[in-house]
Amino acid sequence: MATDLKSRTEDVMLTRFYGGEGRGTCVQVTTTYTANPADFFKHISLSRSEAATLALDLWHSLWDEKKKILAKKRLTSRLLDHIIYI
Repeated sequence: MATDLKSRTEDVMLTRFYGGEGRGTCVQVTTTYTANPADFFKHISLSRSEAATLALDLWHSLWDEKKKILAKKRLTSRLLDHIIYI
């Protein structure tokens, strides 16, 4: 039996389902967004461990990007402080 999960992303649906004895509990990510009108729905199915790995990958990529932005802001702030003192 499949269960719809809460998604905080517009046009993205999450569904938990049993993938059989080999895969166990899985999640399917479905979106209606596509560049090709012939492909109305797009989806991927992930096992629990695959979903966890993907979540960590996404989190790390967002964290790395945030660190770059913060580092750039700090550098900009230091440069502005230096220019003000000149």
